Amino acid sequence: MNSDSSYEKIKLSFLSVNQEQGDSLTYLKGIEDCVGLYRHDEIRVKEEFTWTIGPFEDTIFKDNRKILENWQMRYLPDHMMMQVLGTIKNNSCELGCLQVVLMVCEDMKLYAYREMEMHLVADNLQELFDEGISFPGKKMFYHGQRFDKMTEADLKAAKKSDARKTLNEKHKKLLESLLPEFKASMAAFKRKESEIAPAEGRAKGQSPGAESTKRTLRRSTRKLPLASKSRDLKRQKPSAPHQGRAQGGRKVATARMPCSTQEKAKREKRKYQERDKQLKEAGKGCTPLYDYFPKKKKLSSR
Repeated sequence: MNSDSSYEKIKLSFLSVNQEQGDSLTYLKGIEDCVGLYRHDEIRVKEEFTWTIGPFEDTIFKDNRKILENWQMRYLPDHMMMQVLGTIKNNSCELGCLQVVLMVCEDMKLYAYREMEMHLVADNLQELFDEGISFPGKKMFYHGQRFDKMTEADLKAAKKSDARKTLNEKHKKLLESLLPEFKASMAAFKRKESEIAPAEGRAKGQSPGAESTKRTLRRSTRKLPLASKSRDLKRQKPSAPHQGRAQGGRKVATARMPCSTQEKAKREKRKYQERDKQLKEAGKGCTPLYDYFPKKKKLSSR
């Protein structure tokens, strides 16, 4: 904790920025310099709160830069640029959350963010040092409150605002700056791919163009129409026609695919197994399964 002399020094530094004449961006830049100068210092504000000075990178939200944009655009009635001053904690009891972030806007008012709520805690830095922090705040704003009462005309005007145009221009410039690097990466990738393909073909004992020829053949066979497959099936002659019955009751001959000797044996075996099962359930004896199959004749020694 800092001594009284350090407290007065910090107070004078911040209030001197408040007294400077200039636009809002100049004011926020001066505040940012003070925050960097006294970073990690702690001061008591009217013995009730402890203010730990630090930038946005010292908060628990440091890995989510988008939340700072949400503070500036989605809570207050107007879009406001902000500078984080640090974090505050209550000396008498906990505030009931992970961290309370203190910040100052371009209109010089101070806000504290806690769990999706933005609290107006002081109208300026002078009030902060003289009267302390008012928390919960004089006014409270929630996420998205800025857009609650906006009409379609207001939304269209916001899209055409100077701030939106500035953001669009920045985004466009960023994409244009990344385009040469992206093109160079794509060219290097294609060059590497063209070098790898012939090397793989040579390793397999093929000519450089053999692999590409195989790929072309595979693509062409994939695109063969289904009619060619049906023609191949029609060329196969059925082993024996069997009679089927059409919808009108008329018997028609249908083709049956040839059946191998092994499949016939399996079918016979299943039939005898079913018979044995039925006989066992009826309590009758049954002939061993192998007796139903013809035994191979022994060849004579002559």
